[in-house]
Amino acid sequence: MALDQARDYFDSVVHYDIQRADGVDRDPERVKLLMRSYARHQGAAVNYSVICADMKTSDNSSLNDDTVASYVKALKKIFVVEDMRAWNPNLHSKTAIRTSDTRYFTDPSIGVAALGIGPKDFFNDLNTFGLFFETLAVRDLRVFADTLDGELYHYRDKNGLECDAVLTGTGAYAYRRKDGVYVVPIGCLKD
Repeated sequence: MALDQARDYFDSVVHYDIQRADGVDRDPERVKLLMRSYARHQGAAVNYSVICADMKTSDNSSLNDDTVASYVKALKKIFVVEDMRAWNPNLHSKTAIRTSDTRYFTDPSIGVAALGIGPKDFFNDLNTFGLFFETLAVRDLRVFADTLDGELYHYRDKNGLECDAVLTGTGAYAYRRKDGVYVVPIGCLKD
């Protein structure tokens, strides 16, 4: 039943909601392509040109990065996608920090509906299951952070080191380090 609700919501976004975001008439087929591409790239720091190229495999008309950006902006206005900004400490460092946003749906079920998959598909593809689980974890962490007026960021550098979110598994108390980073044991994220 929940999957049917997600699919109904996806159809509503594609055909109606995105049109109301800013009054611009958008092609429902392009909206579907964009949302499918987002689902395939969720949890990844990809730019609009990558998404555009992915969409062009099925839409070879005048699609460009600016068009993709306008569609994404509309999806953000109606709270369908919420990208995560890169953490940038503005420190002088020999390691270049990547600053591309990481792509996420506000709810992972939207991505499931966009790809037209269901629970059985996850059993056959554990990598995809992992991406959707990450999206679910990030969504929940954002809810916790938001209640504390906090934000989540991702970190990636040129050497491939990355951090989506760090949680400790032990300890009964959360604390703030001297550098301003909060260490919050997963057991504290309840109630």
